[in-house]
Amino acid sequence: MLGTAEYVAKGENIYIQGVAVDPNYLRCGVCASLIEAIEAFARDAKFEKLTLCAIEETGNVAIFEKLGFSVRNRMISPSYESPRGGAVTEVEMEKVVSLCGHRQNTTGVPVDE
Repeated sequence: MLGTAEYVAKGENIYIQGVAVDPNYLRCGVCASLIEAIEAFARDAKFEKLTLCAIEETGNVAIFEKLGFSVRNRMISPSYESPRGGAVTEVEMEKVVSLCGHRQNTTGVPVDE
């Protein structure tokens, strides 16, 4: 297995609870493929947005921004801390589900590849 993603329906949105990629396959498009598969499901099921929460200090916010997510909110996490015991920042992100299968940039405008 190269990677896995877990998601659940929350109202009119799909919430992505976790994405994990085998370290040997980082930067190979695995995360992008997982997100695209979730978006295809969401589109077919008529969900409006994909949402998730990332920890800023992991560097994952930039990855999700490249995949078309935009930042909705940032806050010091009440639930998580760094391995050294310091505060971390939770970043709530969202992506409008594309109606026609095109990737979207952070403005929601379809981008042809």
